[in-house]
Amino acid sequence: MSWRPTGCATRKSDPWSLERFRDHVGAASFVGSGEYPAQVFFDRIKSDTRRNSVVFAAEQALVEPTGVGVLSGPTMANRYATCRRAFAGRDRSAVRQAIAAVIGRLEQQSLEVRIRALVHPGDLDAFWSETKHAMRARIADDIEQIDPPDSSQELTAEQIGILGRVELRHVRTALPSLEPKSQNLSPWQKASVIKHRPGP
Repeated sequence: MSWRPTGCATRKSDPWSLERFRDHVGAASFVGSGEYPAQVFFDRIKSDTRRNSVVFAAEQALVEPTGVGVLSGPTMANRYATCRRAFAGRDRSAVRQAIAAVIGRLEQQSLEVRIRALVHPGDLDAFWSETKHAMRARIADDIEQIDPPDSSQELTAEQIGILGRVELRHVRTALPSLEPKSQNLSPWQKASVIKHRPGP
């Protein structure tokens, strides 16, 4: 199956459980709150399938899969990150290993996708423990290359999406170039960023 994570063991796994996990994440009835994802897609399945589910969730949270129905890729990634957080509540080591297995794919994504990967909910300590310094430096360098238009012009949707992450403290700490870049915007450009992501 094209959605199965590369390198995962399949001999003893339950493909039906993996497909059921994917279908649940893409469903209008998706439940990501509480311990539901962990109870259904971690506790009640075989160990090999459990590993596949954890790796698949970690991978999809990074690469923003094709949207399902009216759902966008970022929404799907956010849902998988929510499940990843639930799985981390059961076995943080397994989540850290899963992130390590797929983190290299982040280098192939666009700047905006890489930035969004930093702010999905969940096991940020595990993410950063596996995100090498070179990757952080590359993202920081990409941010330095952002060239906001003249103060009289509107920011693009991508620029707003990236600069809006300045609202999050852990992103400001990890990517120190983001805050000065945002501070150099004109007042009404800042207003467009704040409208997109209100925050202190």
